Amino acid sequence: MPGVPTLPIELIIQILNILDYKGLLKCRQICKQWDLLIQGDTSLIYKVHLAVNGMEDSNSSSMNVVERLRTLKEHGDDWGKLRFTQDEIVDMNTPANCVWELQGGVLTQARDERTLVFTQIPSQLRHIQKRTWTLDNLDVVVADYCIDPSQDLLVIAGERADGSAPANIHLRTLSSGDTHPRASNVILAYGHDYIGHSHNIRISGDHVAICWSGKLLSIWNWKSGVLQMALKGHHLTFAFLSDDHVLIPRYHETRVDLIAINFRLASSTLTAVDDIEYDCAFGLPPVNPHSQDINVSMRYGPAVPNASRLAPFHISQEDFLLVVYLTGVTSRWRVGLDRFMIPASTLLRHLEALPSHTDDRFRIDWDEWGPTGCQVSPLCPGYSNIWIRNVYGTRFVELEDKNTDESGCIRLFFADFNQVAARKGTVEGQPLQTAVHITEAVSSDLFQGPVTTSLPFRSRTCTLSSKTEERYEGVMVSEDAIVLVRYTRNFRTQFRILSI
Repeated sequence: MPGVPTLPIELIIQILNILDYKGLLKCRQICKQWDLLIQGDTSLIYKVHLAVNGMEDSNSSSMNVVERLRTLKEHGDDWGKLRFTQDEIVDMNTPANCVWELQGGVLTQARDERTLVFTQIPSQLRHIQKRTWTLDNLDVVVADYCIDPSQDLLVIAGERADGSAPANIHLRTLSSGDTHPRASNVILAYGHDYIGHSHNIRISGDHVAICWSGKLLSIWNWKSGVLQMALKGHHLTFAFLSDDHVLIPRYHETRVDLIAINFRLASSTLTAVDDIEYDCAFGLPPVNPHSQDINVSMRYGPAVPNASRLAPFHISQEDFLLVVYLTGVTSRWRVGLDRFMIPASTLLRHLEALPSHTDDRFRIDWDEWGPTGCQVSPLCPGYSNIWIRNVYGTRFVELEDKNTDESGCIRLFFADFNQVAARKGTVEGQPLQTAVHITEAVSSDLFQGPVTTSLPFRSRTCTLSSKTEERYEGVMVSEDAIVLVRYTRNFRTQFRILSI
């Protein structure tokens, strides 16, 4: 074969199998013969398609590689067309204000203060069966909680029986509610005065973080029980950026920065945000000096894979989308609200390029990272500040409007910021069911001037019959499903699960 080294094809394939998808894509560009060689081997092209679809191989399914590739293509095509095979209504029979969670394909809600009900969302395509189970008569009053199905982990913020204040953080198994066997200390003590009754709990590998009422943030290694960072401030919010870094906002008079902190090197002594050591500050666009009460909130969907061993592939943990909402009162006394869609890889790429072995604090201005590294857009009217699990991996979904249209349908806006797929679309042309967005300019009273961004992403608007005359309150997204949320007339929470 011209252009291909004179080695046995079998040996060349073995060598190519060592490469990751980036290496394979580079090899495909060498010449037509190399491209044909790679495309002709199912195992190699499967590795490329995994990256294009934002997935990783599970290494546990009984499917052969031909079946996995076929299933993967179907899965990607179904998401591209928002084509769902199952449409189910689940009534959780709980008050609308009970705590809830959606992670790793598991939807859960508290039935009462000592009972949690779990639903494993099915996927016909990935051979995941629907399963429900209940943890009742828990020996702790549940104030809030977070789950990680891939680690069989349930993190409970406990509350005293009189409701006066949470007692501790309890580490349990998701499957049985027993104390978690991998936790050295099955109860994590706060270590600082408790502030408020509002919680934001997130799990990232060996670490768990909890933010109370936007005033106190603590991060533990949940396996060792060691408190690694304690931070105090106002309007605190956070996102795990990597295994080492957490991202938080820091406010100035006319400037807002997102600062990346290496929490493994931080102090467990309670520290103010203005005094914390950080690796890098990422500047947002200059704020209009007439804007007041600037506040940042963050949403992100870490790629927590489904725990099912039957699934041939699962969501990739290489990248995820971070959505930063910026609010404030403008000079016209209107509330401004804009969202920044930022792939974690954008920020990590700059972090990795910083000089090592230095105590300097670095700041990267907006013009150096933002215009080509994210997308800024105004919110849809269907924005919800309650049903916040509308980001998962690199996917994002939002209601265009909470009310049905004249035909009794609802409209969903869906976007995928997987950069491998987006850049592939800009080069090869995108299927009709999706669109690649390149440049968007947003004028906002919050900023000193228009904000222009050009990060490519794929999007689609989907119209669904509502199945009810009542409006929907929010929409969430998971590995295989979109979950619509509404409150019934008897003040119950109802989920409509559309799965692939």
